[in-house]
Amino acid sequence: MKRKVLLIVGKSDLTIPGEYSFKTEKIISGLQKREDIDLVIVGHYNSNEFDYNKLQSEISNLNPEQALTVIVMSHGAYSDIKGFEFILDDKFRLSSKDLFTLIGERIQEVPVDIFTTACHGGGILFNKELLPAGSTLVGLTDAKEVNNGGDFEKMQEHFEEFNNEITAYNLLQFYLSRCLKNRFHPHIGITGNGDFSLDDLLRAHLSKPLDFDYNHFNMLSCPNDYKIIFDKIVSGKSEWSIYAVEYGIALSIILNELKNSGYLDAEMIDRKTR
Repeated sequence: MKRKVLLIVGKSDLTIPGEYSFKTEKIISGLQKREDIDLVIVGHYNSNEFDYNKLQSEISNLNPEQALTVIVMSHGAYSDIKGFEFILDDKFRLSSKDLFTLIGERIQEVPVDIFTTACHGGGILFNKELLPAGSTLVGLTDAKEVNNGGDFEKMQEHFEEFNNEITAYNLLQFYLSRCLKNRFHPHIGITGNGDFSLDDLLRAHLSKPLDFDYNHFNMLSCPNDYKIIFDKIVSGKSEWSIYAVEYGIALSIILNELKNSGYLDAEMIDRKTR
């Protein structure tokens, strides 16, 4: 059975001070060319407004036994009162709590994958327990941080080169290793396990032994600066010894170590990757 990919697209030209305007055409095109997924798109794709009724209908029609990845490309907002909200239209916002409740009521046993490019995306992790145990959630920033449009543009430009299974973990690895060239703070969480700030984990690994993973090195096509960055992690006294343009690969190494250490349920991740 093919993996279901539910792509939720928010309006990209909102005028919100401090937040970036994003483009989605190449990511949508790349997903449409994939023969290994069952793709459904809801939102601002050949549409002038977000259709919440269609989203509800698509979620209610999900097969509870089918692997599911939900990708949300939209603006986002977070507050201590309202929590995280996807900004999907000029007048419509959808909280991660409400979205995950809809999904969790439909799919109760099979872990799902959630990946969002939204600003403040780490805020979705506060609602991860509404999803089935073992679900993987990724936000490209922490709850209090806006995203970087330039890095997301790189993800769109290179997206057709992404050929792994479309899971939250694989998408994050692709983003870190190919696109992130600034000091932003991606988060990954597992329902029933924990939340992990890759930035915090990088600082915790500085000047500590770390096994060199040739499988990861080869998977990234052996970039010339990989070993240099690896050495900076195991010998560095501060994250500032790692340049901003090196930060993505550094966090990719840390994410791989997190998986190898068993915190992300390596068996499940590897099964999704194959």
